[in-house]
Amino acid sequence: MLIQPVNRKEFVERTFPHAYDVLIYQEAEHVYAKDRNGNVICVDSPTSCLQEAVNYIASFSRGRIYISKGVYNLNNNPVNINNLSDIIIDGDKPTIENTVITMYGDQYNYNMHNIVRNLIFRNSSLVIQNGFMNLFENLEFYGGQTQIKLQNTTQWSEANWFRNIQLFDPSSGAFVFDTPTGTGTNSYANTRLDNIFVNLDIQGSKGIVINDGTALDNVYMTNIRIWANGSNIAGLYINGDVDDIKIYNIVFESFAPPSPTSLYAIYVDQNASKIPIIIKPIFYGNWTSLIYNPYYKWIVGSVLGKSPAINVPVGTNNTYGQAVTIADYSRFYGTVPTPRIKITWSGTFATGETVTVKIVFNYIDGGQMSITKSATAADSYWLTYDDLLNLYPGNNMLRSIEVQAMSSASSTQVTVTIDAIFG
Repeated sequence: MLIQPVNRKEFVERTFPHAYDVLIYQEAEHVYAKDRNGNVICVDSPTSCLQEAVNYIASFSRGRIYISKGVYNLNNNPVNINNLSDIIIDGDKPTIENTVITMYGDQYNYNMHNIVRNLIFRNSSLVIQNGFMNLFENLEFYGGQTQIKLQNTTQWSEANWFRNIQLFDPSSGAFVFDTPTGTGTNSYANTRLDNIFVNLDIQGSKGIVINDGTALDNVYMTNIRIWANGSNIAGLYINGDVDDIKIYNIVFESFAPPSPTSLYAIYVDQNASKIPIIIKPIFYGNWTSLIYNPYYKWIVGSVLGKSPAINVPVGTNNTYGQAVTIADYSRFYGTVPTPRIKITWSGTFATGETVTVKIVFNYIDGGQMSITKSATAADSYWLTYDDLLNLYPGNNMLRSIEVQAMSSASSTQVTVTIDAIFG
């Protein structure tokens, strides 16, 4: 096809709303990618034109791409943005269909300070691998499997900001903090989500997903709304380390009929560190459970909670076994609940055998207070308020509670378990 040259001034004034380096647009059933001089970079292939536009600005190490309104079907061909920083992909709300766009850095500083905004995605995914301080705003997603995914494959992805984003009807996850692969670390620290709206209608789908092996340190989410209707759906799925994540003003709204099946606002799985700090959550409609917590993870801010029975290794020859932490307040916010602790000695005691259990309260200033309880036969004992009085030194902040156990014998068949109620 013969492409006619155009007048540069006319082309720029007609098509470039800002100082962009590449324009992708549709005209007379053709797709064009042109530079600011009107030179054709690509024609007629939406996939090639977007990839060629990326390759073009890569030759300058940075640049800006603008995509005009229209529908661009990439026919399941991927677009790879590798080791680029300081680029902008903007648009007049074009619809990009059937693709996976991956922004990848060999190191975090090879994929940083990028901006993606004002785009519509249909049956498509946006994947960010090993990136730092990238901005994603004014985006819409419809359908597809995973819509936005953060994934560490060589280093970490931190301080990325997502705002004003609509995520509708994924079949898997709307926004996923994924399990690291390769040499990727677990850190997604300082990620920020603002003004995020999620709609879940497909069985098996999840809204915001925090997978196993992830650590969300100082992550901040605000003004989140999750709509759901169906079965086997989770609005917020947690299976990673969320000890320092803060969620403000989140709304879970169900449109399901009464008694839905496996419809959870918050699902806390086995590898979750606990349930994160959620300030001013609102729940509407019918849910199977507002918080599904089958592994009894700590609910921050709750006034009453129970831990499952915890086994304490029993050392021998009057030497304590490995310490077990039964409560960790190192990242606790608010008033620390008063613990009620039950010790249970089970099994067969040898003649003359004594099994001693030590409860240790560790304080924020590095100090410790402890108390011991012993048994010579199977028994149980609840710590009394007098016991607890001896464990509190005065004005201090409790950091953690540990338990150790030892037997006077050279070997033992005695087991020690701890049950605790907090509140």
